[in-house]
Amino acid sequence: MTSISRPYSWSAFQLTASRFIRSWATGSPGFGYIDLLRTRAKSHTATLMKITQLVAIVALLTFASAQAAPPDAPSVRIAKYKGDRAAALSYTFDDGRRDHYTLVYPMLEEFAFKGTFFVVGSTVQETDELAAAAPVGSMSGLSWGQVKELAAHGHEIGNHSWRHKNMKLLDDTELHAEIDMCDAAIRDKVGVVPVSFCYPGNSRDDRVRAVVLQTYVAARDFQTEIGTETYTTDTANAWADKNVATGGWGVAMIHGISTGYHPLSSPDVLRNHLAYVKAHDSSIWVDTFGHVACYNAERDSATIQNVTTLLHGVRFVVDGTRNAVPYTVPLTIVVGAAGTKGVKATRAGVALPVVIRGTDILIDAAPSAEPITLEWK
Repeated sequence: MTSISRPYSWSAFQLTASRFIRSWATGSPGFGYIDLLRTRAKSHTATLMKITQLVAIVALLTFASAQAAPPDAPSVRIAKYKGDRAAALSYTFDDGRRDHYTLVYPMLEEFAFKGTFFVVGSTVQETDELAAAAPVGSMSGLSWGQVKELAAHGHEIGNHSWRHKNMKLLDDTELHAEIDMCDAAIRDKVGVVPVSFCYPGNSRDDRVRAVVLQTYVAARDFQTEIGTETYTTDTANAWADKNVATGGWGVAMIHGISTGYHPLSSPDVLRNHLAYVKAHDSSIWVDTFGHVACYNAERDSATIQNVTTLLHGVRFVVDGTRNAVPYTVPLTIVVGAAGTKGVKATRAGVALPVVIRGTDILIDAAPSAEPITLEWK
């Protein structure tokens, strides 16, 4: 779509209109259209000539005003969550248990959700056979090949330490070793760089937290457990609803599904809950713990700058330099533009994802110094 430029500036229009009115009032030459009216009106009365000229002036004023008057600037803001949804949910699975591969993985794929699997480096098996032979419900139920498969399907692999020790009781050397050895194993065996950390047993203090956050975007500092045989789908659904009502980011902590630590009464408790959340996709963003953490940090560091109103659009910059973070994720930018139809968003000549939802236009774009141009019909 080609941008439409205004043929007149507002100040130029005001000068033109002023000269036009002065010419009409004084009868002085200078505008051919008035001269033409004056010539053709010789056979008419002076009153008719004045009326004709006044109609011409009103028509010109109406046309020029529509061309020159600057439209109202639309609102431009960064959405709290992707897709401008009301809440975000992340499902995290601790310890690398067999149920996570055999039960959870198919459920997440069924609903097109991405989960976070926090693995304990020393307990992940080298082969599928060794994983299958591990005691039922233990933390040794996954192989590195299975973990790699999870990552290949878009699920997050997070660091849950090397040996699952209480990190508050470790000295600095042991603490760094627990973090670094698991990190290295994930990079080597899975081929991904972990961005999030889960404290073993949720045990941490300020010292532990400071060391972890030297390496990771985020660590799981809050969570709601989905587990135990008395836990129900209705309880999980109420948790989701509460986050929608409060605009929260809910983080679920899950261990056993059918066996192991705090298993559910049935895998259907989790599956039915995921179906409920899927049915509320318009208000709930489900993504990995790391992705939501990155979005939140990016959102909090970014601002909308240099908003320029176009005749049929707007241009602006999503600036991320206020408190620069070492990663970029697409943010959802919301532009208020009621009544628009076709829209096109570009940055440096490259099209950006854009949709119309109600009275808003939603664009997905990471912060950059390059401006975004949004045009509509």
